[in-house]
Amino acid sequence: MKVVRLVGKTHVGLTRKDILEKLKKNDGGTFSVVLKNLVMSDFLLPYTSFSENKWQERYKLIDPFCRFHLMFMEGKNPPDDFWQQNVTSGQLNSWRGNAFEELCFSHVPQIKNALGVPQVSTTVSKWTLQGSSSAKGSQIDMIIDRADNIVDLCEMKFSNGQYAIDKGYDLVLRERLQVLSERLPKRKMPHLVFITSFGLKQNEYAGIVQDNITLDDLFVA
Repeated sequence: MKVVRLVGKTHVGLTRKDILEKLKKNDGGTFSVVLKNLVMSDFLLPYTSFSENKWQERYKLIDPFCRFHLMFMEGKNPPDDFWQQNVTSGQLNSWRGNAFEELCFSHVPQIKNALGVPQVSTTVSKWTLQGSSSAKGSQIDMIIDRADNIVDLCEMKFSNGQYAIDKGYDLVLRERLQVLSERLPKRKMPHLVFITSFGLKQNEYAGIVQDNITLDDLFVA
């Protein structure tokens, strides 16, 4: 429970070293069993994150009930009309976006199936480029690095209707594609994938997306 509460404080998750240091625990077999049990019971998801020029394995909390309970219930006493008063608040909008991303990370096989590559060997990760005085930072929600030399850059967007890419976001996406392309081996080809709740609106900017996956695709058996 201490590990779940700790990891649940951050959306991107924590490394094994981070967890040990913050809980002031010694590394060893007992701690390994704790992590293994939480992973096998689908409370924690281990994933690879690329940041600060190195790969790191992180653990993120993906159990929906625990996420909800820690954010809105534990240590709090919300009024009866909390949802009516906060339905459009930044807090709830942020939670919806994060919850949708965690839902996607819990359904990677279904995402691969929707992409038509269920049997292709893949590595799933997140990618963060720290900004500096001379360059912008960047982030990609999910990267699916495929053995067929395609790298799917997955952007996850929750909305109450079709999601529309505008001119400003189109520029951001093109910059992300360029930055990642410069760091990929030449044999690798980046593809932009959108995972949305109700699909992508077809406008003058939608052509940048190679594949669009929806909630319906995530819940195919």
